[in-house]
Order: sequence, then structure tokens, then C-alpha cells
Amino acid sequence: MLEHTPKLPLIHALLDYGKQPMHRFHVPAHAGRAFWPDPLADYAKQLGLSETLLLHDCTEVDGLDVLSTPTGVIAESQALAAKRCGARESFYLINGSSGGLHAAMLAGLSSGSDILVPRNAHRSVMAAMILGDTRPTWVYPMWEADWGIWGALTVKQLEQGYVQNPNVKALVVTSPTYEGILSPITEIAQWCQAKDMLLIVDEAHGALLGHTAGLPESSITIQGVDAVIQSLHKTAGALTQGAILHLPHGSRLNANRVQETLNHLQTTSPSYPLLASLELATAWLNSEAGQAQRQTLWRNVKPLRERINALSGLRLMNADDIVGGSIDPLRITLRHAYLDGEIWADQLESSHQLAYELANSVSATYIAQIGHRSQDVVALFQGLTQLNKDHSIHGFTGETFDSQPLPPLPPVQCVMTPRAAFFASQEAVSLSDVVGRCAAQTVVSCPPGIPVLQPGEQIQEGHIALLTSYASILCAR
Repeated sequence: MLEHTPKLPLIHALLDYGKQPMHRFHVPAHAGRAFWPDPLADYAKQLGLSETLLLHDCTEVDGLDVLSTPTGVIAESQALAAKRCGARESFYLINGSSGGLHAAMLAGLSSGSDILVPRNAHRSVMAAMILGDTRPTWVYPMWEADWGIWGALTVKQLEQGYVQNPNVKALVVTSPTYEGILSPITEIAQWCQAKDMLLIVDEAHGALLGHTAGLPESSITIQGVDAVIQSLHKTAGALTQGAILHLPHGSRLNANRVQETLNHLQTTSPSYPLLASLELATAWLNSEAGQAQRQTLWRNVKPLRERINALSGLRLMNADDIVGGSIDPLRITLRHAYLDGEIWADQLESSHQLAYELANSVSATYIAQIGHRSQDVVALFQGLTQLNKDHSIHGFTGETFDSQPLPPLPPVQCVMTPRAAFFASQEAVSLSDVVGRCAAQTVVSCPPGIPVLQPGEQIQEGHIALLTSYASILCAR
């Protein structure tokens, strides 16, 4: 049930502490005051480092609880977050979703375990494999040729990976992707349960799922999912780095083990303004006023999508375009009939002040955010309309885009574990001497975000053309 007046235990405790006439002989060093002399004071003010902010930039003192062993207001706040998001338990993260992925993988897997990982996994998944000494069995998501991006992960693709290695103990899947493509998590969860595999969902870009009209449900509510990690700073308004690790009802992960793992990964000096922003974001997600704002956002975005679909020279990615998956309609992913995506997106940023999330040679993605006003949405449509007018498809006699072929990626040959490759001695070598060596680092273009090589993989002749386009040298063992 939505809250009319949300409970904010952590925020109230923080405000109460700020009202106390306390002489702070503890860290942080600013002692709750703006102390900078001129001219530094002016810069601090412009950056928002105000007396009010510093007053609430506290440490773990009496009354404010302890993030590593929460028993007071942080524990109460996290319990509220779990209830608001539909989880069994939730943990505040102050190192983004990366920290949550690290914790879920380390808490759920023993050293030496094999993991099924789609090739478009975030770099933090590789970091977790290095930390936990686990081994990847790679699978490829669908290639969306019309957009030049990687899309959904399907059970058929997972079966191919499982046949390759039936010893895998877990699956880590990214859903939604940067461009807003969601994999069929319900089917994937059922498949994982049948194989007795843990399912960890990187839902960093999906904090609004299940909370907003027009959007699909969150993986938190799907039976068989063991962990869901969300970046509330990306889509729900928390401060940058603010994220949450959710254990859904039915999760096989042990909450005490998760907390212990987080204690090894997170700082012992958490930012209280950051924690407070997480509480504020979850309260907003479950508040009546927040729901009204999200409904307004959808009322702006739905007609925007319809109007973009009517522009002759532009094509908007819709749910029907995605093979095996669905989309977050708040992601506005477009392609022009014949213009390079990076070129036209840069032009609009320069001429219409329309900053985009990402672009490639085919398409560009804009994110409709809860911080937007109606004039922002109008500005985006006006910019796209002008682009369509300036580069009309009518009368154009050149070449339009054909579907983009699948990148020529050689078969993966893992000859070392990621951890072994990370700790092995390394040297920089030229491309002429690299074939047969073992990659010591990730080589990836972003976008589309599929690594050419990961640590521990053998470099083959087929990699050379791809590597040439990224760098002239790389570290190798």
C-alpha cells in the first residue's frame, strides 16, 4: 500500500542530531561547519557544500546506527526499503550496484565455482570473479542488428552455455541493459531453479520497474530470483553511488552472509547524506505523491514515443523490435535513416543542449527521468523534429543503414582463471607479438559493451582486427 506520509527514521535521526548544540570532536574534520576562507568559500558555495550539508555529513555516532551492524535507524530504514520494494531483505550500498554484485557473488559462491555469465555483464562481475576466484562460462545475448546493440538473454542461449559446462552454479544476468532491453526473467528463473542454480539479476537501470505505469515488473517479485541489485541513483533520484541489494522472498542467499560480505567491501565511514538519499528514494517510490509524479512522467513520455514514431527519418526502438525480450519505454533509443548515431547525437547536444546517455554508429539512447519537466520532453521532441527536417529521408538518394552484422568475435578460449590472470606477471607487447598470449585485462568498446577479450583468455589471430581498432598495445602474459 502506498504511503501518504512516508516513515523516514534515518532522516529524522540525522536531522535531530544536527539540531543538538554539540561541539564535534570527532571526524569528519569540518565539524559540521563551512570553514573555507575566501576565495575558496565562494567555490564551496557554488558546489553546494553549504553549512546545512556539512551539518548532516556525520559519521557513525550514537543515535545514527552503524551500517556494518545495523540495529537502529539504519536497520529500520532498510526494513522499510525492503517492504517498499517487495523484497524479503534489503541492504544499502554506498559503492553503487558494483558493490552489490560483488557481495551477492561472494556470498553465494565458493572459491572455484563456475558461473554462467552473459558477455555483456558489467565490469564489476569480472571484478567479483577475481575476488572470489570463480570461473566464467560465457554466453552471448541476442544481437539486435537493426540497432547495433546487444539485447536480451534467452533460455535457448543459456542451454547452449549449460551444455558447454553443466557444472555452473549460478547465473548473473543484466536486465535491463543500458538501452532498456529486458530479458525474460520469469522463464530464466524457472530454468535456473530446474538446474539448481543461483540467479543474480543486475537490475542497476531498473529501479523504477514495478513502480511506474507502462513499465514491466521488477525481478524482485519473480519467484526463483536470489538477488536483485538496483542503482537508485540512476533512475530513482538517490545521490550518485547510492544503490540497494535486495534479497527477494524465497532467495537462497543467507542474509547474515551477505552482511558479512558487505562489511569486507564497503567503507567503515559511510556518507550519511548518501544513505539518507536512499531512504528518501525508497520512500518516494512507495508514496502517493511519488506515484503521481511517475504517472505524470509516463503521460509525457507515452505521447512523445507516439510522435517520434511518426517522424519519417527516425526510427524508435519499440517492444516489437526486440527478439526474446521487452523494453523499458522510458529509454528513448533511436536511429536515423542514414546518419551515424554518434554524429547526430553530438549535433543535437551542441545545437539543442540535448545530452544523451550513450550512442554508437547506428543508434543513440536518451533516458526520460523523474527529474525532467514537461519542457525537457518538449525540447527533446523539438530537437528530433529539427533533425528530421534538416536530414530528411524524402528525396535522399544515398545509402540508408542496413542491419548491422554480428561482430566477428572469435570463440572464447579461457586458459587461465580471471584471478590467476590478474595476479600473473604482465608486460606490454605489440599486436604483432600478441597471438597465443593470454589477455591480462578487459578489452572492450563501450558501447556496445561486449568485451573482445577478458582476463585469462587466449588471444587469437581473429582478435587482431578488433584489437587494432581499440589500441595498438595491450597487457599480456
